[in-house]
Amino acid sequence: ALKTAVASQEDRLEGIQENIVRGVTALSRFASDAGSVADSIDSVAAAAQRGMGHVETLASDVGVMAGQVSTSGGFLRGLAETIAEIVKTAAAIKETSEDLAVISINTAIEAARAGDRGRGFAVIAREVRKLADRSGELSDLIGKSVTDAGAKLGGVRAAVGSAESSSRSAAEASRSFTVEFSSIVEASAHARDLVGGFRNVARERLEAEREIESQVRGISAEALSIIERGNAAAALASALRSSTERTLSSISGERTKHHDQALAEAEKLAVSLSAVDIRSREVLDAALRSVFTRSDAFALLYVMDPDGRQVSSNVVHPAFAGKIASSGYGADRSAKEYFRAPAESKASYHSPAYLSSASGSLCITASVPLMDSGGRLRGVLAADFDAGGYSAIAESHPGI
Repeated sequence: ALKTAVASQEDRLEGIQENIVRGVTALSRFASDAGSVADSIDSVAAAAQRGMGHVETLASDVGVMAGQVSTSGGFLRGLAETIAEIVKTAAAIKETSEDLAVISINTAIEAARAGDRGRGFAVIAREVRKLADRSGELSDLIGKSVTDAGAKLGGVRAAVGSAESSSRSAAEASRSFTVEFSSIVEASAHARDLVGGFRNVARERLEAEREIESQVRGISAEALSIIERGNAAAALASALRSSTERTLSSISGERTKHHDQALAEAEKLAVSLSAVDIRSREVLDAALRSVFTRSDAFALLYVMDPDGRQVSSNVVHPAFAGKIASSGYGADRSAKEYFRAPAESKASYHSPAYLSSASGSLCITASVPLMDSGGRLRGVLAADFDAGGYSAIAESHPGI
């Protein structure tokens, strides 16, 4: 049984050590994987940082372009206003040419009325009329050119306005993208810190597991040493028990002074129980316990009825308390030699010396029939003696 228990503990320690080794290996892999993840996050953060720089440059360029487009829009608005003024001026010129035409007509009429004296005015009137016609044509041409330029300018203004709106949207989008990239960089840094902390925890746990593994190996080595010493002790105990059993076997058939002393003490006790009602367990137990106040010869006392049924408790000497069980009441001992021999022969009986499994001492069992006044069997008294200790007790109590 000891070898089995030792082997079981050895297997258990080996299993614990194997589990710790597997845990250390897993933690090593986990720490390595955490390092790879942290490196990947660093790469993502660096790429995001570079991307954010490019986006900031783009946002700046788009902002400059938006400013330039806005400035161009201002110039175009000023040009449109100038064209409007030219249109007004052309209209005024046309109106003036029309007035000149009317004046030239009136002058020609007056010159005709004046006759020869008005010929000079007629010439002037014709020239004024030509000037008015030419001014009207130029005014129409200017108006047409200005109108065409205004139409084209309207298209340019619309395009510039659209470009300005688009450039502003692009600038705003670039700024938003910069903010998003900044968030990515911050999140990557936070994730890197978390993974770094987790990697540190894994490294600390790995060191702790390795320390535990080292301690378990030390415990395992010590346990193996204890196991070896236990095996040696078990082998020695087995050899000692075998030697004791051989010694007991060689002397069991011999009657010694211990047997005679045991029988004498048991017979003396049986006489003192002649007046005790063995049908009352309480009375019988009290009578047996009182014996220990007068004698140290007995280790265990109990009484059986004529059928071999134990009618008392196991009454144990205080010196052996805890080594011998105090139960036993009601046990059937009819098949035991220490009951059958005295019950059948009506004579005292003693067993060969044996090694008690309860106390571990060399013992002798003496049993005496309890007879009534009519010679009928009332029961059997059984008394166990510690043969090794009895010799010392007998030497210290010469009167026993």
